[in-house]
Amino acid sequence: MDRRVVLAATALFAAAGSIGACSSAPSGDPFRPAMVAEGHGVIYVFRSPGGALGEHAAVRVWVDDTEVDTLAAGRYLAIVAEPGDHFVRVEGEGEAVAGCRVADGDSIYLRVEVRSFGRVAIETMESASGRAQISRTVRAGSSPAR
Repeated sequence: MDRRVVLAATALFAAAGSIGACSSAPSGDPFRPAMVAEGHGVIYVFRSPGGALGEHAAVRVWVDDTEVDTLAAGRYLAIVAEPGDHFVRVEGEGEAVAGCRVADGDSIYLRVEVRSFGRVAIETMESASGRAQISRTVRAGSSPAR
Protein backbone atom coordinates (compact mmCIF):
# COMPACT_ATOMS: atom_id res chain seq x y z
CA MET A 1 0.00 0.00 0.00
CA ASP A 2 1.23 3.51 -0.78
CA ARG A 3 2.83 5.17 2.26
CA ARG A 4 0.77 8.37 1.70
CA VAL A 5 -2.47 6.38 1.85
CA VAL A 6 -1.40 4.73 5.12
CA LEU A 7 -0.48 8.12 6.63
CA ALA A 8 -3.75 9.68 5.47
CA ALA A 9 -5.77 6.77 6.89
CA THR A 10 -3.90 6.99 10.21
CA ALA A 11 -4.61 10.74 10.44
CA LEU A 12 -8.29 10.16 9.61
CA PHE A 13 -8.69 7.53 12.34
CA ALA A 14 -6.90 9.76 14.88
CA ALA A 15 -9.19 12.69 14.04
CA ALA A 16 -12.29 10.49 14.29
CA GLY A 17 -11.14 9.24 17.68
CA SER A 18 -10.64 12.77 19.01
CA ILE A 19 -14.09 13.81 17.78
CA GLY A 20 -15.59 10.80 19.55
CA ALA A 21 -13.75 11.72 22.72
CA CYS A 22 -15.24 15.21 22.59
CA SER A 23 -18.77 13.83 22.56
CA SER A 24 -18.31 11.44 25.48
CA ALA A 25 -20.09 12.21 28.74
CA PRO A 26 -18.14 14.33 31.21
CA SER A 27 -17.08 12.82 34.52
CA GLY A 28 -18.05 14.24 37.88
CA ASP A 29 -20.94 14.29 40.33
CA PRO A 30 -24.11 13.08 38.59
CA PHE A 31 -27.30 15.10 38.72
CA ARG A 32 -29.04 15.24 42.08
CA PRO A 33 -32.05 17.45 42.80
CA ALA A 34 -31.18 20.46 44.93
CA MET A 35 -32.59 20.67 48.43
CA VAL A 36 -34.00 24.14 48.95
CA ALA A 37 -35.41 25.85 52.02
CA GLU A 38 -39.07 26.72 52.20
CA GLY A 39 -39.81 29.95 50.42
CA HIS A 40 -37.38 29.24 47.55
CA GLY A 41 -37.27 27.45 44.23
CA VAL A 42 -34.46 26.25 42.00
CA ILE A 43 -33.50 27.17 38.46
CA TYR A 44 -31.56 24.39 36.71
CA VAL A 45 -29.45 25.57 33.80
CA PHE A 46 -27.87 22.73 31.82
CA ARG A 47 -26.17 21.72 28.59
CA SER A 48 -26.62 18.28 27.08
CA PRO A 49 -23.49 16.16 26.62
CA GLY A 50 -21.94 15.99 23.17
CA GLY A 51 -22.39 18.40 20.34
CA ALA A 52 -20.48 19.22 17.21
CA LEU A 53 -16.93 20.49 17.07
CA GLY A 54 -16.72 24.09 18.24
CA GLU A 55 -19.84 23.73 20.38
CA HIS A 56 -17.98 22.58 23.51
CA ALA A 57 -16.68 25.94 24.72
CA ALA A 58 -17.94 26.94 28.15
CA VAL A 59 -20.46 29.78 28.34
CA ARG A 60 -20.95 32.27 31.16
CA VAL A 61 -24.27 32.16 33.04
CA TRP A 62 -25.90 35.16 34.71
CA VAL A 63 -29.06 35.27 36.83
CA ASP A 64 -30.56 38.71 37.01
CA ASP A 65 -27.46 40.92 37.31
CA THR A 66 -25.16 38.39 38.97
CA GLU A 67 -22.66 36.16 37.17
CA VAL A 68 -23.18 32.63 38.53
CA ASP A 69 -20.58 30.40 36.85
CA THR A 70 -19.43 28.98 33.54
CA LEU A 71 -21.16 26.01 31.96
CA ALA A 72 -19.57 23.44 29.65
CA ALA A 73 -21.31 20.74 27.61
CA GLY A 74 -22.74 17.94 29.75
CA ARG A 75 -22.88 20.04 32.93
CA TYR A 76 -25.59 21.69 35.02
CA LEU A 77 -25.99 24.48 37.55
CA ALA A 78 -28.60 24.54 40.33
CA ILE A 79 -29.42 28.12 41.27
CA VAL A 80 -31.57 28.63 44.37
CA ALA A 81 -33.89 31.58 43.83
CA GLU A 82 -36.52 33.47 45.76
CA PRO A 83 -40.05 33.47 44.33
CA GLY A 84 -40.58 36.02 41.59
CA ASP A 85 -39.48 36.86 38.08
CA HIS A 86 -35.87 36.17 37.11
CA PHE A 87 -33.80 36.54 33.97
CA VAL A 88 -31.12 34.05 32.94
CA ARG A 89 -28.51 35.29 30.46
CA VAL A 90 -25.96 33.06 28.77
CA GLU A 91 -22.92 34.52 27.04
CA GLY A 92 -20.57 32.71 24.69
CA GLU A 93 -19.64 34.05 21.31
CA GLY A 94 -23.33 34.94 21.17
CA GLU A 95 -25.85 35.73 23.88
CA ALA A 96 -29.34 34.56 24.87
CA VAL A 97 -31.76 35.61 27.61
CA ALA A 98 -34.74 33.76 29.08
CA GLY A 99 -37.21 34.91 31.68
CA CYS A 100 -38.80 32.61 34.24
CA ARG A 101 -41.19 32.94 37.16
CA VAL A 102 -40.17 30.97 40.25
CA ALA A 103 -42.72 30.01 42.89
CA ASP A 104 -42.09 28.42 46.30
CA GLY A 105 -40.86 24.85 45.73
CA ASP A 106 -40.62 25.22 41.93
CA SER A 107 -38.01 23.58 39.75
CA ILE A 108 -37.36 25.40 36.47
CA TYR A 109 -35.34 23.62 33.75
CA LEU A 110 -33.48 25.70 31.16
CA ARG A 111 -31.48 23.90 28.48
CA VAL A 112 -28.67 25.89 26.88
CA GLU A 113 -27.59 25.09 23.34
CA VAL A 114 -24.44 26.38 21.71
CA ARG A 115 -25.05 26.16 18.00
CA SER A 116 -22.82 26.61 15.00
CA PHE A 117 -21.11 29.97 14.57
CA GLY A 118 -21.33 30.58 18.34
CA ARG A 119 -25.08 31.15 18.41
CA VAL A 120 -26.53 30.51 21.87
CA ALA A 121 -30.12 29.54 22.68
CA ILE A 122 -32.03 28.87 25.91
CA GLU A 123 -35.06 26.58 25.93
CA THR A 124 -37.46 26.32 28.85
CA MET A 125 -38.21 22.63 29.34
CA GLU A 126 -41.34 20.98 30.70
CA SER A 127 -40.50 19.42 34.11
CA ALA A 128 -40.61 15.75 33.03
CA SER A 129 -38.54 16.36 29.91
CA GLY A 130 -36.13 18.62 31.77
CA ARG A 131 -35.57 16.01 34.51
CA ALA A 132 -34.96 13.30 31.91
CA GLN A 133 -32.42 15.39 30.01
CA ILE A 134 -30.59 16.85 33.01
CA SER A 135 -30.14 13.33 34.43
CA ARG A 136 -27.45 12.76 31.77
CA THR A 137 -25.35 15.67 33.03
CA VAL A 138 -22.92 16.26 35.91
CA ARG A 139 -22.65 19.22 38.26
CA ALA A 140 -20.60 22.12 36.96
CA GLY A 141 -17.37 22.52 38.88
CA SER A 142 -17.37 18.95 40.16
CA SER A 143 -14.25 16.89 39.67
CA PRO A 144 -14.20 13.21 38.70
CA ALA A 145 -14.70 10.73 41.53
CA ARG A 146 -11.44 9.07 42.53
